[in-house]
Amino acid sequence: MKHILLLSFTLCLLSSMHAQNPYVELSYPWLNLQQVKEKKVKTIMLATVGADNSQIEKQVVLSFDQSGNLVKEENQSGFKYANTFQYDNNGFLKMAVNTYGNALDTVRYNFNQKNNSFVSQYVSRNTEKGWTITETHFIYSAEKKLLEIKEYSGSAEHIKGIGENELELSSTEKFTHNEGEIISSVGEISKSFVFDAGGNLDSFSFTNALYEISETYYYNYDQNGSLVMISWSQDGQTNKTFVTYEYYQ
Repeated sequence: MKHILLLSFTLCLLSSMHAQNPYVELSYPWLNLQQVKEKKVKTIMLATVGADNSQIEKQVVLSFDQSGNLVKEENQSGFKYANTFQYDNNGFLKMAVNTYGNALDTVRYNFNQKNNSFVSQYVSRNTEKGWTITETHFIYSAEKKLLEIKEYSGSAEHIKGIGENELELSSTEKFTHNEGEIISSVGEISKSFVFDAGGNLDSFSFTNALYEISETYYYNYDQNGSLVMISWSQDGQTNKTFVTYEYYQ
């Protein structure tokens, strides 16, 4: 569940006029929710094909309400799953519910306006009387730029409110914002985000020095600034993801 809801290799770090959404920022670095609202986008389909373009390897459909909020993410091929999202009265993400097969998991979110930070909480039972708790803190600047991600974990007999559990810090990822580029590192993992003159994500590179893994994503846009294709490469392997849109009338 954690690996589905907290994808480790993609982060959206752009400032946005729309309410922040750490799930979108982690999973879809190119997606601007303010533009989704302005362009009246209803769904976005991402179809990934292999190097020979012979068959679809993965097909994900993102559904939005008319306020531009992501309300459902559904993987329709391969490992099939669906995530549904709920928001508070201010438009901030408060819950993500993941279903796969007969299983169901929930991640709860809380936005602290005073500290300009999100905290997500995922719990699972480890004994009849105990729980394993994972909380992730997303810390932003006043300009809504992501500065840090801190992950805490631990066990407890009783679950307290989000951010109120006594957990141990397990990792900290810091982000440096330069002109046209954002870089981050945590342990052996480093990331680089490069943006074009219009502020669109142009490329994303991920490196794990320990396992000698390196991969790069390239993003292509149409004349209206909408993403139309993502190209991926890793050690000679490649694939392409084609992006199509459906709009509200």
